[in-house]
Amino acid sequence: SLCLWAKAMYIYATVAKEIEPKREALKKAEGELKEAKDKLDVKMGALKEVQDKVRGLQQTYRKKIKQRDDLKKNIAQAEARLVRAGKLTGGLSSEAVRWKQTAIKLEKDTVNLTGNILLGAGFISYLGPFTAPFREKICKQWIKSCVSKTIPVDPSFSLVGVLSDPLI
Repeated sequence: SLCLWAKAMYIYATVAKEIEPKREALKKAEGELKEAKDKLDVKMGALKEVQDKVRGLQQTYRKKIKQRDDLKKNIAQAEARLVRAGKLTGGLSSEAVRWKQTAIKLEKDTVNLTGNILLGAGFISYLGPFTAPFREKICKQWIKSCVSKTIPVDPSFSLVGVLSDPLI
């Protein structure tokens, strides 16, 4: 049994001599692995920070693109409104001439309102059954009579003009 023990010790010593450098290599490799993992963790943390920053920049980019598109849309609307406003003011400026003429005519008609209504009432009351040339002759006499009595009247009096609005 001593012989068996000695043989086992010999085998153990031989195996231990072979395994010891492998154990040291394993420890060294594990140390290097731990250092590499630590470096990897540091790099992964930096990568996560960079990825978070990229995500933030992408969100900012999308917001700015949306803002740019909204501004382009607003610019297009403003330009369209400006064109329509130009057309409107152009149209109204041509109407201004007509409005001024109408205002002048209305002022003149307001001054002559008393005489014109007097002649219109007389026409309706007294001159209906007569012929058109006779009515014109009487109308001219009534205009002269109104002027002589300082009643303001339109010298170109027309019953149709007093009783109705002309079509525009």
